[in-house]
Amino acid sequence: MSKCDIVIEFDQADRTYCGGETVSGMARVQVNKDLTSQGITLTRYWKTHGRGNTDAGTKHEQTLAGESKLRAGETFEFPFSFESECQPLTYHGHHINVDHYVRVNVDVPWAFDPKAEEEYILRPGRRPEQIRYGWDKMVGARGQLQTRISRWLASLFVIVVAGVLAVVFHWKPLEIFLLGVLPMLVLLGLVRSFWKKLVSSRVGEVQIVVPRDITAPGEPWSCQLRFTPRKRLEINGITAKLEARESAVSSSGTKTRRYRRTVFEKLYTIRPAGTLAVGMPVDEPFSITFPDTEIYTLSKLSNNVRWSVQFRIDIARSPDWTQDQSLYVVPAEFLQELDDSQVSTVATPRPAATLTAPEDSSRAGLDTTENLLDRAEPTADVPETAGPPAGDTVVQSETTPLVSPLLALVEELSQVRSFEDEHAQIIQRLQGQVVELTIEVDRVDSTYRSSIPDSHGRGKTITGSIAGSEQSVELLTRNDSDVGDLGRGERWRGFAVVSDWDTLYKRLRMLESPRS
Repeated sequence: MSKCDIVIEFDQADRTYCGGETVSGMARVQVNKDLTSQGITLTRYWKTHGRGNTDAGTKHEQTLAGESKLRAGETFEFPFSFESECQPLTYHGHHINVDHYVRVNVDVPWAFDPKAEEEYILRPGRRPEQIRYGWDKMVGARGQLQTRISRWLASLFVIVVAGVLAVVFHWKPLEIFLLGVLPMLVLLGLVRSFWKKLVSSRVGEVQIVVPRDITAPGEPWSCQLRFTPRKRLEINGITAKLEARESAVSSSGTKTRRYRRTVFEKLYTIRPAGTLAVGMPVDEPFSITFPDTEIYTLSKLSNNVRWSVQFRIDIARSPDWTQDQSLYVVPAEFLQELDDSQVSTVATPRPAATLTAPEDSSRAGLDTTENLLDRAEPTADVPETAGPPAGDTVVQSETTPLVSPLLALVEELSQVRSFEDEHAQIIQRLQGQVVELTIEVDRVDSTYRSSIPDSHGRGKTITGSIAGSEQSVELLTRNDSDVGDLGRGERWRGFAVVSDWDTLYKRLRMLESPRS
């Protein structure tokens, strides 16, 4: 038996707080054995966990009790409160997770300290004072690192080739340099120069005008591409690929491994296939509405989430021209409070045309959530007597069978790859129909999401799996629904309509709906 049992309770049942809000609660310490305590402290901090090395923030401590004698059977309650940090926000990805913690520790001399740790969820709130701190340095450092790596690889290649030649032909140091190293360096330089000149001789100088490199979900982001072809060009198209990638570095002794994963990808067409005439300027202003996502830029020592736009001029029968533009993605709450001095401005392009998205990986062909609810109809498979009213909490031991249309949908989704447009086509078949739904609850949070109906904006977000399957699901409840103290391992049963597909978590999104 532990010397002390420690329980940490938050004043918010869902443990969800916005940046800058007061996090408060109660720490209860039940003493099981007599002991001498040198103090009871509460520590708050954030840290990453996943594939990469652990990055952690500053640990802030506060004293709950001083040195004292603790007797078996005594129970102490210590209220606590502190102002939450503004960033980094809670993030659960594939290789990277970011969580905020509260830990209570009883300092026992010459023994293992009894302690307990609980996490809380941090959502966007007050904008940090230095929203771009470290970002410009990170981008510059990454560019320098990539240049150094390229040079190291080229140097290593030259050294290896020269060493092989020296062994085979028994060359002396001067002969190695003159006959081995020097020709290889010249050859590499010529190849690099030829490649650049080949592309430049056809495309000319390409200018990318970016009014700002900081944006937020749901916000318009504009850009402008200008160049004048020096030769007649047959192009397969000009595209812009928006991408978010996780990058985690794991070090163990002398071994280092890097884990990368694309967590968002979307291709836009700036200009379709066609012919570009010699000397005719190409001036393509365009704008995209940034996708509604909770994936924000993360820049830490071993864990990073990087957003970028890769521009490509796909030239037929010739090397393509490409350029990568980094973006800093923050919550919309942060962007609304920025002034012009905090946003990188290059130029103001003329009125932009909206890009088309032929490969919309997450929302192609889907109706808005308002339309879904407006035209929601019950499916014929739902009996009139099935289940309690929507939103009731049900805790039961037996497995509730899935309604057949939803089961068929889950089966199809499980067979589709992450970025295929097929997701949208499959989900569209069941849109507008009310289905009975039972969720094995994993967690319940307050709803913090833009572009949803007002009827759900102040409700709860239930995350879990569809009963009877392994399909992850996210349900947004109505404002007037009472989920009570629904916790992990319990079940929610009610009625909902299919909304869309979460590409990041391979999760089905649904909206709670009245039964009829």
